[in-house]
Amino acid sequence: GKAYTNYGFRPIWLTEFSVVEWTDGTWTDKDNFDFLAEFMWRAEGLSWLKRYALFAFTDGGSTNNPDFPDAPRSDTFNSDGSLTPFGQLYA
Repeated sequence: GKAYTNYGFRPIWLTEFSVVEWTDGTWTDKDNFDFLAEFMWRAEGLSWLKRYALFAFTDGGSTNNPDFPDAPRSDTFNSDGSLTPFGQLYA
């Protein structure tokens, strides 16, 4: 809400956010799903948050972190283009 009040009570759009576990490899796909469920539950109750949009990763593993190349991300799509459970929740 601070950005909302600091900028004259204009509606806030949160765009291209996502979940990637870059640290110790203990974060799971279930953790990603639970994060999104909690986020959406809270976001829908915020009058100042008018829009939000995920950065839609596609299944295939992460290549940005060589230490954890298979770190769970918030993959929205499977490699065949179908929705993952995470993607289904968001849809």
